[in-house]
Amino acid sequence: MAVENPDHECAARARVEQGRTRLRISVALATSEGARLHLTALLVIWALGAAFAVASLIVRFRPLGPPIVHVAWLAAGLPVLWAYTRFAVGREIISLGRGALTITHRPIPLGFARRYRLANAHRFRVDTAGLRIANVRHRRNPLRWRGEQGMILFDYNLRPVRFGVGLSTAEARRLLQAIRDSGQVSPEQVEL
Repeated sequence: MAVENPDHECAARARVEQGRTRLRISVALATSEGARLHLTALLVIWALGAAFAVASLIVRFRPLGPPIVHVAWLAAGLPVLWAYTRFAVGREIISLGRGALTITHRPIPLGFARRYRLANAHRFRVDTAGLRIANVRHRRNPLRWRGEQGMILFDYNLRPVRFGVGLSTAEARRLLQAIRDSGQVSPEQVEL
């Protein structure tokens, strides 16, 4: 079952797959075409500079200064590549099964998965308080490295946890409905 947003041109931003023992939700992290184009432009600029830096190091032609400048340019590309793979082509994967909720990011998870026991999770809800909402959709700054953002919020051991970056309020409500209907959480845990 794919959850689609009728208010926006992006179709099927969130995909819901219901199995016998688990629920898997996949949400595209690119919140707009503008963000995707911006990150693509950064990647192209860095790649051109990287080609120049490698060529300069090989032929020992150094119009920009010592070799450390060229090596620094190459190293600066690592965050650009990470941001591109995460926010331009990445997806947030939310899995519910075996009494746990797991949130990972693809295509490069780097081994980081947030795992929460569903027994300790309470009050799944849509929450827009404190978030920057533009054009009916929650926007995430692709160059912000820290902090959890998202439209869906739940309490876990007295700490708020967010997921569902880039969803509209209607999409987030549909996903909460799918979570409640999956049977992985009790209906009392979900506020619609």
